[in-house]
Amino acid sequence: RTSIERYADAAGLLVVMPDGGRGFYCDQPYGRYEAHLLETVRYIDRTFRTRDAPAARGIGGLSMGGYGAMKLGLKYPELFGSVASHSGALDVVGSQHDELLRQIFPDGVRPDDDCFALARRPGRKPALRFDCGVDDWLLPHNRAFRDHLVALGIPHAYAEFPGAHTWDYWDSHVQEALAFHLAQMASRP
Repeated sequence: RTSIERYADAAGLLVVMPDGGRGFYCDQPYGRYEAHLLETVRYIDRTFRTRDAPAARGIGGLSMGGYGAMKLGLKYPELFGSVASHSGALDVVGSQHDELLRQIFPDGVRPDDDCFALARRPGRKPALRFDCGVDDWLLPHNRAFRDHLVALGIPHAYAEFPGAHTWDYWDSHVQEALAFHLAQMASRP
């Protein structure tokens, strides 16, 4: 429901959007969404003329997909050189009261599915960019994650803009995410 196809075409980018259902892009009792996404990356690299290097690959998403992008980017920095999240549901541990999250994480959130824990892992991190609307119900998630990254000394770009958890907001800011990915691709070998 955005114009990402038009924006990506103008930027000369290949954009792939696998459907994670309502699974938070995690492997869980009723779906192997993380495994599917990782296989999709391998499929794209085998099928199209892509450069198989993290510097040439970004991951992004919005809301649940914003969490998925941040989680997968931090978990697999050897695959992704940049991450962009809009209105990400970044604090799944703090949201365990949510019925959907209890189904996805019946035994609690594992550290490998927690953006906060993944940020604490040593080693290389992809370039991080995330934003949220000031009227978005997920604003506290994004501010908490920003504060966490600041405390850890992890470089990132964070912004808040007017808007809520809407397609209009995401369409307005997906162009900034694409520009961020392009800038990261241009700055790395």
